[in-house]
Amino acid sequence: MPEERVDERRGPSLPTRVLIVENEASARDTLRQVAELEGHTADVAAHGGEALARFQAGVYDAVITDFLMPGITGLELARIIRRLDPVVAIIMVSGSTLPLEQVLEEYGIQFLHKPLDLAQLREALARGISRARAARRKDVGK
Repeated sequence: MPEERVDERRGPSLPTRVLIVENEASARDTLRQVAELEGHTADVAAHGGEALARFQAGVYDAVITDFLMPGITGLELARIIRRLDPVVAIIMVSGSTLPLEQVLEEYGIQFLHKPLDLAQLREALARGISRARAARRKDVGK
């Protein structure tokens, strides 16, 4: 059963929602399946522009995004999303060998290397959602 949360922007209790952004269809489908097996509602986007439109139209607990995509890159998308929602969990995935971890930490973004270890992905998703919920509860309590 999907976990529920209270979102001050929409009022009622909602299932946990994850936005998955990946330009490779097979990887996008795998990420969606993992999120759904963990009990989350998953929406998918094939590129940053589509993801941004979905994010602005909905309320998400977490975003899993690829780093290298055509158009808006994963890093650009994460920066925009972080400005729109300072507490949403963001998980960046990449096969790149660039030293990305330090840059991403500045934005509170978890980083996972491809090929993905699905157990690490599940742990990062659970940890990120837990932190985002705690931050939202703290904000609501002010």
